[in-house]
Amino acid sequence: MNVNKELESLCRYLEKEECFSKRVKEENRELNEKNINEKRVTKSPKERECQKRWGVEDRE
Repeated sequence: MNVNKELESLCRYLEKEECFSKRVKEENRELNEKNINEKRVTKSPKERECQKRWGVEDRE
């Protein structure tokens, strides 16, 4: 009987741990996507810089 109780406890613990791990991974993925998108916005060149680089203003 004691072994069965221990096994049940272990199974419950593993289920909870698995759920927690999935939740943490999902939260980290969302944060990483948010950070990547913010970095893209801040690192992307300004519109005028792109136009100057490619000579778009010279054609107009």
